[in-house]
Amino acid sequence: MFLKIKKFYYCQFEEIMHPKNKKFYLWKHRYETGVMIYYQLRIIICLIIHFTGYSTDYTCYDPICYLVKKYKPNLYHQYLFFMFGLPGLGILGKYVFHFNPTDSWTFQLPYDIVVRNTNHLKQYEYSQTEQENLLRLKYQQNLQKYSSNNHLLGKNLTNWFGWHLTRLSYWFNMEKINKRLAQEKRLRTHLYFSIECRIFICKTYLIIDGIIYQIHMFLGPTVFMFSILYYKIVMNEYHIDKLWQHMILLFEVITIGNMIMTVLQLGFFFLLFASSPTLLKAFQLRDYDRTLLMVVKYCKQLTRMLINDVRMNPKTVKTFVLDRSIYNFLNWFILEHGRICVVTMKAWRGQFIKSFLIYFIISIPWNVLCVTTLILNETLTGSDEFFIYSLTIFHSSLTISLLEALAIQSNSLHRPAKHLIPIIQGINGKNSICMKTKYEDLYSRLICGPRYGPRLAMIGAITHLVIFNVCTSEWLTNCFFYF
Repeated sequence: MFLKIKKFYYCQFEEIMHPKNKKFYLWKHRYETGVMIYYQLRIIICLIIHFTGYSTDYTCYDPICYLVKKYKPNLYHQYLFFMFGLPGLGILGKYVFHFNPTDSWTFQLPYDIVVRNTNHLKQYEYSQTEQENLLRLKYQQNLQKYSSNNHLLGKNLTNWFGWHLTRLSYWFNMEKINKRLAQEKRLRTHLYFSIECRIFICKTYLIIDGIIYQIHMFLGPTVFMFSILYYKIVMNEYHIDKLWQHMILLFEVITIGNMIMTVLQLGFFFLLFASSPTLLKAFQLRDYDRTLLMVVKYCKQLTRMLINDVRMNPKTVKTFVLDRSIYNFLNWFILEHGRICVVTMKAWRGQFIKSFLIYFIISIPWNVLCVTTLILNETLTGSDEFFIYSLTIFHSSLTISLLEALAIQSNSLHRPAKHLIPIIQGINGKNSICMKTKYEDLYSRLICGPRYGPRLAMIGAITHLVIFNVCTSEWLTNCFFYF
């Protein structure tokens, strides 16, 4: 379990990439993995006894299976499968993020933009006096605007509203950072990020950290109340009255609560880690789109000018030379787009393809079990149906969201193709024949070639059409089972 919930994503990356005490964190992860394996073995034994029909009443000695069998006999094996998959996902997360040797591409780019970017921007904050002066100046400007536009509120209420709105805007827009100095001494990363893009990413993860913190504030008391309830029920059912029995039960309750929080935190981190490349490429390619639009305007004007000049003098094309700054940008963009594609491919092959494969192997039978339980079991209560519907909807939404994030990556890598036709038409001159050939090749690869992005074996790159086919197949399968 990870206790630093204030900056959850930031602290998790720091622990993975540069832990302060490697031995402590290694033994902590080994202990948590061992606890999850221990509980999974207990559930496996219960499942074997249940399906083979052995006469050995093992469930009387295992409190988890005993309570499920006593209070939910009609959903006994469904709950066992659910409890089997929960530590299974935790073991998967521990293996993927802490014990699986991967290429440095996998974690380096998110680490750079989350941890190193945050630390780098903190170095270029204004001093405390300068921040107070900036805040006071912004407050005076907002106060004049609110006072001139609002005659209904009183003076004191207008001042209070303007002050708090100014502080909120100042904090959210990160105006305490000297953007000019941070841009001059920019962060050295493999891919280029402008200062506006970096600040926007920081604001996004600031909101995400706040949401994760609120979720932890809800989950912590919930798991604590569940642990107390489990302790009291087991104590009453097994008539525990000795000190050593209380100590063993207390240890089991603590380990179960720790395991539940560990699995949930690994799920949060997996969801953020899977969606972070989509956010990074979306922000990055948004900046490229702005620059490409400027180049497109320049190339259109250049094409019109050349058409008019060629009518007057046909030798103009032979003597024309493309502007050096535009030429350098076009050459840089070809290399940068190639780097983005390489980073996407290497990160997917190094990390996500394993984790997604194991995730689908574990969770899809889980979802099928929930659907078949709803269809075939006629003894469900209202709470059981609500729990199964909630679990099915949550799992389906999570799976579609992860696939949608991957599809957005594929689309973002092919998005520059819509700007390339006017650029290709505008690249003329004796020094740009090679550049024109490169852009024609890039356009043909983006339009007619295989899709770039995360790939799934025989299917190819994940696109929105693949997601539509998956959703349609799942809906048809559910209808087939129902009818």
